[in-house]
Amino acid sequence: PTAQLNVSARLTIYGVCGRDLSANDNYTGLLQQGSVLDLRFRVEIPEGASASYYPATLVLEYDGGSEAFDFDVGFSGEPIFTASSDKSTLRRGEVNEVVIKLSVGEAPARDVEVRVTPASPFVTIVGKNTFRKRLMMVSESLDLRVKVLVDSSAGDTASVSVTISCEDYTRTPHTTSTTLGFRVIRAGGPRFTCDVMPSRVISGQRVSLSFYLHNSGSGPARDVRVSLTPASPGVAVLSGSSVTLGDIGAGETRAFTALVRVDRSVVSTASLQLLVEYYDAYGDAGVERITIGLEVTRAPSPLLILRLLNSSLPVDEVALLAVEVANVGDSDALDLTIDLESGRGIYVVESSRARLNKVRAGGSAVLTFKVLASPVGRDVAVVTFRIKYYDEAGYEYVDSTSISIRALRPGEPCIVIRQLNRTLKPNEVNRVALEIRNEGEGAASNLTVTVTSQSLEIGAVIGPSTKTLGVLEPNESTVAVFEVFVQPRIYGALQLMAALSYRDEGGREHRQLMTLGYEVRGDWELSVASVATVPPAVFPGDEMVRVILTVVNSGDYMARNVELIFIGDEWIKPTTAAGARALLPYLPVGQAATLTFIVDVEEDAPIGNHDLLLNASGRQLHFTLTVLEKARFSVRNVTSLKVESGGKGYRLVFEVENTSHAYAEDVRVELYSPFLTGSTSTYLGTLAPREKKLVVFEVDVDPATPPGPLKAELKVRWSQEGRSLSQYTSITLTVRAPKPINTLLVATVLAAAVVALLYLKRGALRRLLRR
Repeated sequence: PTAQLNVSARLTIYGVCGRDLSANDNYTGLLQQGSVLDLRFRVEIPEGASASYYPATLVLEYDGGSEAFDFDVGFSGEPIFTASSDKSTLRRGEVNEVVIKLSVGEAPARDVEVRVTPASPFVTIVGKNTFRKRLMMVSESLDLRVKVLVDSSAGDTASVSVTISCEDYTRTPHTTSTTLGFRVIRAGGPRFTCDVMPSRVISGQRVSLSFYLHNSGSGPARDVRVSLTPASPGVAVLSGSSVTLGDIGAGETRAFTALVRVDRSVVSTASLQLLVEYYDAYGDAGVERITIGLEVTRAPSPLLILRLLNSSLPVDEVALLAVEVANVGDSDALDLTIDLESGRGIYVVESSRARLNKVRAGGSAVLTFKVLASPVGRDVAVVTFRIKYYDEAGYEYVDSTSISIRALRPGEPCIVIRQLNRTLKPNEVNRVALEIRNEGEGAASNLTVTVTSQSLEIGAVIGPSTKTLGVLEPNESTVAVFEVFVQPRIYGALQLMAALSYRDEGGREHRQLMTLGYEVRGDWELSVASVATVPPAVFPGDEMVRVILTVVNSGDYMARNVELIFIGDEWIKPTTAAGARALLPYLPVGQAATLTFIVDVEEDAPIGNHDLLLNASGRQLHFTLTVLEKARFSVRNVTSLKVESGGKGYRLVFEVENTSHAYAEDVRVELYSPFLTGSTSTYLGTLAPREKKLVVFEVDVDPATPPGPLKAELKVRWSQEGRSLSQYTSITLTVRAPKPINTLLVATVLAAAVVALLYLKRGALRRLLRR
């Protein structure tokens, strides 16, 4: 049936830029059953409307009733998509994870389907490449994570295609496609480091070294071959100089061994060069050269000395000569051959050669020879020995020594010398005591003993070298004391010559010459040669100061494994326990080493030189560290610190005084507060000690500043001794609320202005009428 209707429609769209939009439409006329009523509404959409759709309500009022319908109102138009990638480069020969960000604009999109496909050869999408979403609003974005495999034969560029299929808000289908390009780069290659164990070798010995080759790069190395060659003289690679290690992946380590020997002439350090040849992941050949340092320590070595056990020999009679062979070195002596030479008043009967298999370090052995003493015109014979022996490393030692011995006749005196001490110290005057004993049958008169040094560059007798002892009866003894100075930095052995002269009871002169052997035993001593700091100038309150010490071994023996601990004083202390310790593994005599300690300086540290202490394995080392005075500033306000919220043009004047005894250069004062703007930085230049200067700031106060106290910071920046320093001072401003406007005063001012305006106009009108 057909009916006459009066329809009133009202459409309300909610929340468009913070407000609701409404529009009306009417219909009056016949409306058949099943027909469609077309209603049109016109609304003004603000420019800031960015949502994809808004909720809306349609209210229909008609004859006999009303109805309300809720639905969404969307925008027509085609969705516009943009695609971007999180990276612009891909690695060749690897699977690269790429995040593609897809954004939509202009209009919302429904039933979105995104497909990522290769757009260039040698590119493959691994895994998922299709993504779907039911609805994407305007400005909404979608992250697409895809894995892109770039073949190792790819060129310098690659690209993928992003195809988007969707429907707009009115269900109209759309399809768009975009291409993303990438730059293709090579993957990281191998990089090698090498560690060696042990890193310390002994000169003159063969040692097996283990080398650990580590690939610290980001790419594998294939068919790795290493070659080891000496890089310093005196080093030889006996075996293992060339090794093939195969493939070494990133982060992997391979080990190989080599047999190395360092000559005895090499001291302190030696080096080897490791040549590493390989192919990277792309088949390109690569070469790296690595220098490996070794610490060389002195090898233990034997040292043989001979001592005659006979005090005398009878003249023109065959007797046994006993010789003690003592090893005073720190290594065994092997395969010893000792030859006794005839002549100079003594002759060997039967065999003149003796052999020993071994004399251990610190040990001794006794050999005997049959000899005939027959000195011509003198009562002293000289025994000469030639010695040849080897150490444990096979090095040969050859030595020759001559010892005088008394040839006694019946009724004659026999003077022998015995050493009361056998150890000397370098860089000191040593007391050398000799016991002179008469073991003969007659008295010795005019007894004189003279001691001289054979090596003046090693040691020398200080003071008189000759002692006159007078008469020495049979079986009597006396002690002669000499002073011997041994030069610094000497260790090993020192030989002194002792000459005796005396008369027997028949008035005949006798002379005797013998060699005295002494062990020179030195000791290490450390001294601080120089002190440097980082920063170069140290002020009170400094933290993490690096104290760099140059330490010299000023002793007479090498220093090994010396632990140094920074003690400091009451005001200068180590920052951490680790920063207070250093280890000196090896330091030869006269050599220097650099040590670094990290310390803090207390704020109240006195100005001047501080005597600081180092503990070097129980021994004390002193050095001086200078702490300079740091400039300090006193800031005092000259003007009132009362301001008004929202006020402008306030002049804040402060007096800045350098209260220290130091000059401050490039002084600048800055005012910091979030509520103050304007001129807040002033340059003062150089401030001498006790000098004062005024600082003026012109500032505006922010209207949002709350009334009450306002905290602000004054920062003083300056340069001193090449360092940039600063000091902060807090000030408090009093902020008042702005004064309220007086309405009566405003009305009075307006009335006065109107009267003045009327008066001026009236005068102008009169002048016009007169004309």
